Amino acid sequence: MPWRSIFGLGSPVITGNTAVGGLYLGYDPAEPTFYDDQDLIYSIGKPVKDWDRKRREWLEHHPSFAAGVGDQILLELGLSPPCVATLLVIICTAMPSFTTTRCCVQMTGAWAKYPILRAAMLADHEAEWIWWVDSDAIFTDMEFKLLLERYKDHNLVVHGWWHLIYKEQSWTCLNVGVFLIHNCQWSMNLIEAWTSMGPQSPDYGRWDRIQKSMFKDKLFPQSDDQLAPIYLLIE
Repeated sequence: MPWRSIFGLGSPVITGNTAVGGLYLGYDPAEPTFYDDQDLIYSIGKPVKDWDRKRREWLEHHPSFAAGVGDQILLELGLSPPCVATLLVIICTAMPSFTTTRCCVQMTGAWAKYPILRAAMLADHEAEWIWWVDSDAIFTDMEFKLLLERYKDHNLVVHGWWHLIYKEQSWTCLNVGVFLIHNCQWSMNLIEAWTSMGPQSPDYGRWDRIQKSMFKDKLFPQSDDQLAPIYLLIE
């Protein structure tokens, strides 16, 4: 699943190592940051520790990025393979893409978004929020704005139905195709727990059976990313 990203909705455009809109990409602090850690990896499987402190220290070394960081959003869009329908071709305009083979070759399909989310948090630490939008979602309101003030005390915003989660335990009680996740240690831990049920896990087959036994309306036998967060909420 390729993806594309748009950093800082409403913020200055950044190109090369030059200063654009007050941001200096070429600045390299004298003191070491987490980027100097040779054990740092972007793929799933090795949890990141003490991320809040590391991210805060990096922003202190780069004050041009720190200004207004609370409102910075990284928008990541999942892209389907090329289509032949004229209307869809128009909607899916050509943009540079990134494949998940660079993050985790085993996590394909719907699972592919999570290695990308984790890598984006590390690479785009100036973004306070990551907004994921699946390839089958369409923006119908071009003036829509995220009410970040409403979510200041939360780390994950996802649409769902309470009674379907806790009373009926339905497969479709959450929509993980579109969600907003905070760039913080809590989210790093969540992604690790979420993906522990994925195809890269040695327990993938066991999670197939657990999910199928708990959620009677589940259509597919394989453990899927839709049910992973629901299971975490219930258990």
